[in-house]
Amino acid sequence: MIVNEGCDISVTGYNAAGNMVGEGSFNYAPSSLLNPPFVKAVLPDTFVGLVNVTFGVSSASVSTSLTAVGLDNITHINYS
Repeated sequence: MIVNEGCDISVTGYNAAGNMVGEGSFNYAPSSLLNPPFVKAVLPDTFVGLVNVTFGVSSASVSTSLTAVGLDNITHINYS
């Protein structure tokens, strides 16, 4: 059984040297329990030229180990 609950999502970006260069967060609060719409996450301007981006559930009304994050329309660019 899947229950759509609200949560806070954290996003952290790292450059090629492994340094954290950006951090952002946003809240997801579904407007309905059946087929809730996705939310567009607007990330900070520092999210450029990254080699690693980590998404996670930072807080939720249920245990974060029982949560899942759906990502759609991700753009991946290889820098050379």
